[in-house]
Amino acid sequence: MKKKHPLLYLLIVTLFSIHSAFMEAKENKKKSVKDFLSTYRKNNPEKKLNFDLIKRSNLLSTIIPNIGNLSENSLRKKGFYQTFILNEDDFISEAWYKKSNYKKPLLVFLAGFTSSAKTSSFINFADKCMTEDDSHCLLLENSTSGEWIKRNSFMLGSGIEAGWNIYLSLKKFRESHKDTIEKIHVIGLSLGGNDAVFAAYIDSILKTNIIDGSVLAFSSPADRINGFIELKEKDRINKIIIDRLLQPAYKSLAFLGFSKKRANWLENSRHGTNLVDHIIIPSSQHYLNHRSLIFERKVLKQTIVQQLNEKETQVEALSQLYKLSPHVIKITKPILWVHSEDDPIVSFSLTYNCLLQIKNDNFMLLSRRYGGHLGYPFSYGKKWVHQLIDSYTSYWK
Repeated sequence: MKKKHPLLYLLIVTLFSIHSAFMEAKENKKKSVKDFLSTYRKNNPEKKLNFDLIKRSNLLSTIIPNIGNLSENSLRKKGFYQTFILNEDDFISEAWYKKSNYKKPLLVFLAGFTSSAKTSSFINFADKCMTEDDSHCLLLENSTSGEWIKRNSFMLGSGIEAGWNIYLSLKKFRESHKDTIEKIHVIGLSLGGNDAVFAAYIDSILKTNIIDGSVLAFSSPADRINGFIELKEKDRINKIIIDRLLQPAYKSLAFLGFSKKRANWLENSRHGTNLVDHIIIPSSQHYLNHRSLIFERKVLKQTIVQQLNEKETQVEALSQLYKLSPHVIKITKPILWVHSEDDPIVSFSLTYNCLLQIKNDNFMLLSRRYGGHLGYPFSYGKKWVHQLIDSYTSYWK
């Protein structure tokens, strides 16, 4: 038929392709995170932990899996190569990329607060992706990491700023790898999850479909600014842990001239407010006043910058940059938020109360009784984490 009637053959192939695309779109329209979660909970009830020590100490499951960085040599042995993504805003982000064979989905793992592209957290969450060939794998640093701040001589503190940077970086990466990437799924760890959801928000309102897969956030703050402020209310042992996490960022902030304080600012409770007043607000003012971004100029500049320069309305203005709740209604991407009730770093109650206000079947919370902060691989095992990531991303094929 192909030789005798080429036009008829072409018409049949075209109609078949249109029908297949229509049926796939129809099937995806029926899907929702709520339905996924309903099935997942039935098939994966939360098991009782074997170790009483883990039950009593959420700090143990927070510290052990998240110490230090992976070596560049170990990443290269796993097939990764280092790359730097220069986006349209002239910001440069370090990433480590492992390319699979053929055209496959891309799993992007975003590091948490102050964490680099080589953070050891990746080995606990991305290990399966790093060692198997089911998808491409990209490990991306957080814009609060010391390396990112020094490389760009800048700090991005709010969700809008960080989300915009990630959106532009993924857009650039997708354009340069368009022949090998099927769909992009983003897995954010800690603050990286919040960044990922803001990137999904920007992708949604611009209708560019860069993140055309799904978003999965582990141990992430839903309310960034109140999350920062809450850090000062932690008890002494938690303050010490957070202090260690913040040291790389504070050294870099001192490099930029934003802060001359020692890293252990949490030892004095008033420094929690100083973080907002003397670092977050000035950096956001500087960013919005000096960057010529299409998105910021159109959506934020007229309202936010003016309010940031008026002292009495700074917190209200910042809430538009930091809080997810005003933007969720416009997000069209599927979002699954995973959070443990015993998280010592990011308040579960604050996250729960924020997400409780969201009425969206594609924006859901999966709560765990235990797990600390990014401690799920230690509390439940890496297999549990890998199965959750696999089943969730596969659901959105």
